[in-house]
Amino acid sequence: MDEDVIYIWGFLLEAEPDTIERCRQCLPPEELVRAHRIKSDQQRGHFMVAHGVLRLVLSLYSDRGPRELSFHNVPSEKPI
Repeated sequence: MDEDVIYIWGFLLEAEPDTIERCRQCLPPEELVRAHRIKSDQQRGHFMVAHGVLRLVLSLYSDRGPRELSFHNVPSEKPI
C-alpha cells in the first residue's frame, strides 16, 4: 500500500449471522470473554463486528493475522 495515501474504511455494525461469526473468529480469547459478557444479542453482535473488522483491516496493513494483533488499554479503558 502506498505510504502517501490515507485510506478511510467504513462499515455497518448490523450484519448477518455468518458475517458476525466470521468476525468472532478473528477475536482473541480475551475479546471473546468481553463479548460474551454483553447481555444484548444486538450489542454483542455489534461488538464482534467492530472488533473483528478492525482486526481484519489492520491485518491487511501489518502482515499479521487478525488474532495476532494486540491492543492495550490505558486506565480510561480506551485502547492504545
